[in-house]
Amino acid sequence: SKYLPIGPDQITNKILESESYFVSRKYDGHLYLLFYDGKKAILKNHGGAELEDLELLTEFSKQIKSKDSLILAGELYVQSDDKRTRSFDVTTALKSNKKSLRFAVFDIVEVNGNKPEYGLKQLYDELNKLLTKDLEDVHIVDGKWFESRKEIEVYFNKLVTQFNAEGIVVKAFDGPI
Repeated sequence: SKYLPIGPDQITNKILESESYFVSRKYDGHLYLLFYDGKKAILKNHGGAELEDLELLTEFSKQIKSKDSLILAGELYVQSDDKRTRSFDVTTALKSNKKSLRFAVFDIVEVNGNKPEYGLKQLYDELNKLLTKDLEDVHIVDGKWFESRKEIEVYFNKLVTQFNAEGIVVKAFDGPI
């Protein structure tokens, strides 16, 4: 109920006025939770499937700044510099080219068994504290802060129309996503 799908022609009138917005690229991949016990990381999807043998998880476990147990929500996707990838590319990569997989984190679900109550800006500050810039395979979603719906519309046109991204996710400072 916190998510409201809208079309590109509705950006300036359906997105509620807010003091600021965090706008990120919509990755065309698979939703996973990253579970970290302070030493080792695994990924689990909503169907219960677990992934443990990914190089990105090994690197994450070596470089994470925290020794707290964590659950992070994100999108497992395939990185490609020359073409748009699709969710079915993740399935293929899991069978044959695991090195092309990346995990884009967009939320902190739990820290040491507790659900943190972060505001929007605090969430991204906390994610920046957790994830080192050295980690390319596990990273915070690519995004920008905006102050107006018109700026969001321009960003959408650049990212989606020009660069063929799947879409964008708009998180209002005090409203729906």
